Amino acid sequence: MPVIRCFLFRSQNHTLEVLTTNIDQSVRAKLELPQPIENLQIAVPAKTLMDLIKTLQDDLTIDLEFQQNPPSLTVHAPSGQYQIGGEDPYEFPQLPTPPSDTLYTIPASVLRLALESTLYAAFREEDNVQFRPLTGVLFESHPEEGVRIVASDVRRLVIFPIPEATPTEQKEIIIPRKAIQILKSILPASDTPVSIAVDEKNAYFQMEHLTFITHTITEPYPNYRVVQEESPFPNQMRASLEDLDRILKRLTLFAGSTGIVEFHLSPHQVIFSAEDPEQNNRAEERPPVTYEGEELTLRFDIKFLSEVLNNFPEDDVIIAFGGIARPVEIYPADPQARPVKAYTMPIKEEEPVATTQPQQESSEDQT
Repeated sequence: MPVIRCFLFRSQNHTLEVLTTNIDQSVRAKLELPQPIENLQIAVPAKTLMDLIKTLQDDLTIDLEFQQNPPSLTVHAPSGQYQIGGEDPYEFPQLPTPPSDTLYTIPASVLRLALESTLYAAFREEDNVQFRPLTGVLFESHPEEGVRIVASDVRRLVIFPIPEATPTEQKEIIIPRKAIQILKSILPASDTPVSIAVDEKNAYFQMEHLTFITHTITEPYPNYRVVQEESPFPNQMRASLEDLDRILKRLTLFAGSTGIVEFHLSPHQVIFSAEDPEQNNRAEERPPVTYEGEELTLRFDIKFLSEVLNNFPEDDVIIAFGGIARPVEIYPADPQARPVKAYTMPIKEEEPVATTQPQQESSEDQT
C-alpha cells in the first residue's frame, strides 16, 4: 500500500490537516491557514517531501501549492520550485478517532523526561512472545497516586512517578517501544499539556495542534512492585553520577573482554576496580563518595550499569545495596526531588557478562 508512505493533506475552511501512519502508529497535525481552502485532499510521498525540506532549512519561508487532478504538491522556495507527484488520497487508511474522555494530562516536558529516563530499560527483543509486555513502557495511573511510567528488561527496572497528574481512573497502558521512540521525538520541551486517552486498542496523546496515536500492548504487565516490597536496602552510598560516569569510562579501558567492574564497599574506604587478566591490565579508583553499611564486594556489567546511571535524571544520588545477589536501588539524594527510582542487579559469580553494547536512547532487576 504505497499510500501509507505518504502525508495526507486535507483542508476545511482555515484548517489544514496533515496525517501520516505506518498502521501501528499515526500522527495528525493541524495548521491554521491564512486563506481558506475547501475540500482539499491529496497524498504526497513523505520521504521525498521531508528530504526536500531538510535541504531548504536555510530558506525562511516556503509556499505550498496543491493540485488535485492530477494530484501534486509544488513547493515554492526562494531557491526554486519543486513539484512532487501524489497518490490517490482515498486509499489512505482511516485513522482511529480519540475518545471524548481524557484519562489524565501531563506537561510535555515532564512526559519527555519520563520517556528519556525509562525507555532504555525496556526489553529489546520485541519478537519474544514471553516478554512481550516488557518490550513496552507501562503507563500506570491511580486516582490517589497519580501516574507512574515504568520500564524493565527483567534485570533492570525504572520507575518515574508523576504524582501531580490527576487520573480519572485506575488504568494500565503499555505503549510499544517503537511508539515511545516516535513520541519522544515529537514532544516539545515546553510545558504544553499532553492529554492522554485510551480505548480498547489504542492510546492517544493529544496536544493543541498534534495528536499521536498508537496501538497498545494488551497483555498484563508483570508485578514490578514486588522488587520494592521485598528488598531492604540497608547499605547506602552517596555519589555524583557525573563523577561515577568518568570513573566507569576509565575502568572500561582496563576491563577488557570481561566487561566487569567490582565495587569493594566498606565504611572505611570504597574501591572500584577492573582487570583484564589476558592483557595483564588492572585499575583501581577510590571514588569521592560516602558509604554507610556492611562490607560488600559486588560485581557489575559496566555497560549495563553505565546505561542506568547515564539515564538517571538527577546527579546527586543515593545508591543503596541490598547485599550480594540482591537488587541495587538508585534514587535522588535530595528529598525534594522527583522520587525516581532505578534498580539493577549485580552479576553473580557464575553469570556470563553481556557481550552486546546496550542501545543508547538519545540524552537489571527481577520483576
